[in-house]
Amino acid sequence: MVGLVIVSHSHALAKALVDLVAQVSTNKIPIAFAGGIGPEREEFGTDAIEIMEAIQSVYSEDGVLVLMDLGSAILSAEMALELLPPEMAERIRFCAAPVVEGAIAAGVQAGLGSDLDTVCAEAQAALGPKIEHIGGVEAPMPVGETETPLDTSNAEEVTLTLKNLHGLHARPAAQFVQKAGSFDAQVQVKNLTTGKGPVSAKSLNALATLGAVENHEIVITASGPEATEALKALTAMVEDAFGEGIASEAPAQPAEVEMTAPPAEGADRAVPVSDGVAIGPLFRYQAQLPPIPQELADDPKVEWRSLEDALAATRKKIEQRRRMVAASIGKEESAIFDAHILILQDPELLEQVRSLIMQGHQNAAAAWDAGIRKVAESYQALGDAYLQQRAADVLDVGNQVLFSLAGTVEAKAISFKEPVILFAEELTPTETAQLDMSQVMGIMTVGGGPTSHSAILSRALGIPAISGANVAYANMKDGTLFALDGFTGDVWVNPAEKVRQEIREKREGWLAQRAKLMETSQALCVTRDGTRVEVVANVGNAADARAALKNGAEGVGLLRTEFLYLTRETPPTEEDQVRSLVEIAEGLAGDGKQDRPIVVRTLD
Repeated sequence: MVGLVIVSHSHALAKALVDLVAQVSTNKIPIAFAGGIGPEREEFGTDAIEIMEAIQSVYSEDGVLVLMDLGSAILSAEMALELLPPEMAERIRFCAAPVVEGAIAAGVQAGLGSDLDTVCAEAQAALGPKIEHIGGVEAPMPVGETETPLDTSNAEEVTLTLKNLHGLHARPAAQFVQKAGSFDAQVQVKNLTTGKGPVSAKSLNALATLGAVENHEIVITASGPEATEALKALTAMVEDAFGEGIASEAPAQPAEVEMTAPPAEGADRAVPVSDGVAIGPLFRYQAQLPPIPQELADDPKVEWRSLEDALAATRKKIEQRRRMVAASIGKEESAIFDAHILILQDPELLEQVRSLIMQGHQNAAAAWDAGIRKVAESYQALGDAYLQQRAADVLDVGNQVLFSLAGTVEAKAISFKEPVILFAEELTPTETAQLDMSQVMGIMTVGGGPTSHSAILSRALGIPAISGANVAYANMKDGTLFALDGFTGDVWVNPAEKVRQEIREKREGWLAQRAKLMETSQALCVTRDGTRVEVVANVGNAADARAALKNGAEGVGLLRTEFLYLTRETPPTEEDQVRSLVEIAEGLAGDGKQDRPIVVRTLD
């Protein structure tokens, strides 16, 4: 009998739906669910490992049908499929049917003993009776197709003021798109302050290019069966400032301001983006550019399939990178890559590229490059400097897809033979995340800025950095001595001996202050009223364990062994896994004078 798996962001919803299906099915069917995240699954979200286990629990040779919410539920389910053995994965079917109606229809059909294709087809047709009964309600358009104009005669709307510092920038826009997409409703957004829009809330790029920033008024309009619920959820998100805090209350962020104090003697002045001082030899980084053929396509359908494969492969790599950054740097910094995934899924972008391929007969690479550059140009045309810098993220994602289309390895990790001052026209978040931190003393970029995502990652990595560097540095020889001050933005080329000594002394003072803070981090955590608080870390490899120990962790709160799979093309052997776990334990042991517990969650 065909098995059924329900995947939802809500644990309670998924469980209730399983109970409902069990009541309406004519026979007992193999059914399981996966929903929620956190220790008690009380938080909204989806977990690829739990989905994989749910599939395995109901698996048979007849196959398994998986029904999902939108957004991360789809991504998590796809990752779960990749973790299953190939012979099992071949019998798993993802169904685009609405999760509630589709589950009921699939449960009834599976109970009749129908095959996997029939069960899936029945689930996909589940909205038919409702549409016929209610009338005038269209089924939701599949992601990637052009959304039909909003029916304003039945629409509801709300006017809100954006409270967070940068408004609908990449991460809040990503949250907005995911939330809007989780309801059976058409949602559009207009920027009342500038008059831009309305645009579809399903498109991350369209939403972000409204240029909606702090204190701008926006109008959210929704129609459809769940319009009221969608507006309530989106209103709550905006009123909560997307969890970032109200701008007036938020911590001060670096800002691009005109430097009033003159630069130090013999120095050029740039824009400081990450605190710290560094002196060392220059290394000029040249970004690797993917090839873009210009020949017309012989078979547009083949080109479109190639692009779909490249998009899927790129999404997988971004998911891996997001998890690794979350484990080694922090969850907040890894959210950058959630926005990257939504760029890949943007329905308006995909529709434009599809048209270039199908009607214009462009090859996949040329069509994708044209589409992605048009999106980047729309960001660059905005009046807000913060939003202009999002163009780098768009081009970053675009190049990754182009590398995949070319069948070549994406831009390689940046490594060096000795500690260097790294110079680049601009660094993408992907490149910054791949830096060999132990060999980068400082970073200088021509483009970017304090609020660029590469700058955010530089600060998280503790690397001194400046932007707005003199483009002439690109013509200097590698090995030229450079010094930079990430506090002031000053840069010296071949500094005089007196300046070198001053820079080295300032660097020593900065490092000594950091060392003092690190030493303080080793103390036990006790609140002012005497309450003891245990501080532990999440780790995924030996380097994480060493970093956790260095930063004062008393143990590991969660070691997810699935991280051992994320940087490999093939699964690790049992010996590989044992070796990795031993290295992690040894990395946390330190001097061995203190017991540091490790909580391990294994991948079965």
